[in-house]
Amino acid sequence: MLGARSRMTSLVMFLVCSAGFLRVATANDTYNYTFIMSVASESEGPDGNGIGPVIDDFKLDGVRPTEDQFTIYKMPDRDLCAEGTCVAGQIGLIDDDPATNSNWFATDGIGLAFFSISSPTRVSTIEIRYQKPFYTPGWIIEENGVELYRDVANRGGEHTRPVVYTYNLRLRMINWVDISSKVSTSVKFVDAVVANNGKAIFAPTEEDAVGVFDPCSNTFEAVDISSHQLTDLARKFYSAALAKDGRVVFAPAHANGVGVFDPRDNSFELVNISSKITIQWKFRGAATANDGKVIFAPMNADGVGVFDPSDHSFELVDIGLHNDWLFNGATLAKNGLIIFSPLAAGTGLGVFNPMDNSFELVPISSHDGMTGSMGAFVTLSNGEMLSPPRTATAVGVFNPVTKAFRTVPITVAADDDDKFHAAALTNDGKVVFAPGGALGVGIFDPTDDSFEYFDYSAQINAAGVAKFWGAALVRNGAVVFTPTTSNRVGIFYPSGTPPAPCCLTSTLDVKNGGVGDCPATLLDGETCQPECDDPYEASGATTCLDGVLKATTCLDVSCDMEKCCYDFNVRNGMTTPVGCAILYDDFVPAL
Repeated sequence: MLGARSRMTSLVMFLVCSAGFLRVATANDTYNYTFIMSVASESEGPDGNGIGPVIDDFKLDGVRPTEDQFTIYKMPDRDLCAEGTCVAGQIGLIDDDPATNSNWFATDGIGLAFFSISSPTRVSTIEIRYQKPFYTPGWIIEENGVELYRDVANRGGEHTRPVVYTYNLRLRMINWVDISSKVSTSVKFVDAVVANNGKAIFAPTEEDAVGVFDPCSNTFEAVDISSHQLTDLARKFYSAALAKDGRVVFAPAHANGVGVFDPRDNSFELVNISSKITIQWKFRGAATANDGKVIFAPMNADGVGVFDPSDHSFELVDIGLHNDWLFNGATLAKNGLIIFSPLAAGTGLGVFNPMDNSFELVPISSHDGMTGSMGAFVTLSNGEMLSPPRTATAVGVFNPVTKAFRTVPITVAADDDDKFHAAALTNDGKVVFAPGGALGVGIFDPTDDSFEYFDYSAQINAAGVAKFWGAALVRNGAVVFTPTTSNRVGIFYPSGTPPAPCCLTSTLDVKNGGVGDCPATLLDGETCQPECDDPYEASGATTCLDGVLKATTCLDVSCDMEKCCYDFNVRNGMTTPVGCAILYDDFVPAL
């Protein structure tokens, strides 16, 4: 009887789940692209002529959409149809005549949805023809409610007529999370590491807070550290490294101590090292060695910093270099060496051995493109190390075993100075360069030394400034960019499509048990199994479904204080569960 009921229940649940999957598939058969104004067009400014967007024509992947694919939310209030041949009541921007246009008055439309276009297939590029750049606003483009594209500027004040802009949704995708309401300084954070709980941690520079970013919910938290006498320091810390005990260690620049942040409870400690070093611009780079010590690359310091998180001890190791502006990053090589990338032209690569504190300087200035500084290295799967060009004009590739170094010259379309400050290795082995002064993202493929540059000049404001000085790969496959002068966290999708939803299990509170085999992050559909203390039993597996964590609970099955043995087991003819107390003297459990 019980087996029949279980089979019937399983069948019902299967049908319910199947129906749910069918509903999702059906909903995704149509893709809706909604246009929301993010920045007013130049003509809406104080020197403008009072005309808002003026749009002639659209193309989705090179094909003009039909009128019935449009939904208009904010009706053109200046001209429904202007120029060309207009029929009464016709809307120029959605008809099949590219000579006609629709336009709006210069009303405040920021944050409002103007229109959407539906498509039976996913769209890669949207071309829009405007009457002039002067009449072109900045747009946010959403696909089924998910932001794919965002302009942070309009297209300027030029009067060239007409002009076509292409909005590339699929080549590579980037998203932004605005943090302006939670930060206040001009130079906020530098560097990024992914903590054991799956969150990205940003080292504070001018900001009196540690940045904590949740890549699953795209939420940001500024953890206040103003009580640690760091307020008003121009550059507190310049680098971060994940210690083996799960804490994040910040290398001091102007701070008088090493910062130690615990992502488990957001606690912060400043370990004073002023008895060993007091200058400003101390270190610029941090890497955790195989023995657990954290190595700091000297910027203006007269030595390498060696910090032991286990006892908070600090040592300044003299390496015989006493120049200013030495190194720009520290990275652990597969053979256990720590590699420092050069900050000033002609410095050379630093090779530090944490096993005996020995140091070697590898000259590289004779190589093509190495007339400037480089960003911190990333370690490739084959053991080689790759560095993005900051003011250099070539990618650097270093073999830490043979000490061989080579360069791959690249060209960046926009700002050619102070290009990339940081890089992250993706799941497919490519390396993503975070834009510092560049107006786009670089992707380098070490298998064939090819380089792609993706221009986001309409989305990344202001050339030549340190917009993002950190990059970290999170488990869902996205690369997170650290906001330095930018007021937004950058989220880059190397695959060209948004990753599936994910859940951080750091929110799990398994009462009467522990996390078991649950990793820091569950991808959509993944499960894990928390463990329960005796005599508790798990109610099931913990699952991530559509970005929502379905957590298990530990159930008390001992029945010590209930009548479940008699009321349930005896009356239903079932065997008494193990550990179930006998509540009645005349009751003998079944064997």
